[in-house]
Amino acid sequence: TTDEKTGKIKTKINLKPFTMLIGLLANEEDHQMFSLYRKRERLSYRPIQNRNPKGTALDDEFHKLHYKPSFDIETELKLKIDGNFGWKQKYFNHVLRMKRTEQNIDDVCENYLIGLDWVLQYYYTETHSWGWIYKYLSSPLFQDLYLYLSKNKFTEFPTEPEETKRMTPYPPLCQLMMVVPKTSSALLPPALAKQMTDPDSVLAQYYPDEFELNYLLHTFFWETEPILSLFDEKKVEFVVKSASESFTKEEAERNQFSELKIIKPKTKQNVKQNKK
Repeated sequence: TTDEKTGKIKTKINLKPFTMLIGLLANEEDHQMFSLYRKRERLSYRPIQNRNPKGTALDDEFHKLHYKPSFDIETELKLKIDGNFGWKQKYFNHVLRMKRTEQNIDDVCENYLIGLDWVLQYYYTETHSWGWIYKYLSSPLFQDLYLYLSKNKFTEFPTEPEETKRMTPYPPLCQLMMVVPKTSSALLPPALAKQMTDPDSVLAQYYPDEFELNYLLHTFFWETEPILSLFDEKKVEFVVKSASESFTKEEAERNQFSELKIIKPKTKQNVKQNKK
């Protein structure tokens, strides 16, 4: 539908069929997790046997690195996310990094559902929140999601409260600081690059030299996700604003919003409109 006041499209997720879909997926979740476990088990780490005589010790290390998730889990963690009893707690402990309590389940499910609505608004309307973020390393379980939807008896799909929405984008340099690693600090003005590399910086916790990787449910090293602290966007904005006094004219311009430009493909209709 279209909002009569703004003229913009209003969209929402139909709660009833969505809940039915989640229920069907929840019924199959244990079986699907077991199938995923067996598939990854077949691909798990195997020591190099009958190695090519021309191979080096470095080749062996690359081989181990490639299989590092399954290698470490098999030799150290001994974890099995296989759909059998207890796998849900392991998922929370080692993927979501929290205890599987009722409150934590509710928090993850709420954040995830609001995220689905956010994606819908992002692609189909012009009124999405620029500050929303999914706070967790992975999605909730379908079984937990279905119970959360059922027990709360929602009448409308969960959405972000109006009072928490951020309706303007972050300044460009703030956004850049929250998406690039410390090794890319040279992309920032020197005053901000220092905030990324200085161990005494108020932002130091967001740019660690060492961090854990999430190995669970992964077979190869390139599949793993780094476990990092969530940015405090207000702290980043304060740092950028404080440093802006030392910006050159060019650096200051980089942190400004420019006019929106829409580039359309060259078609016969567009050519006719341009001639007019």
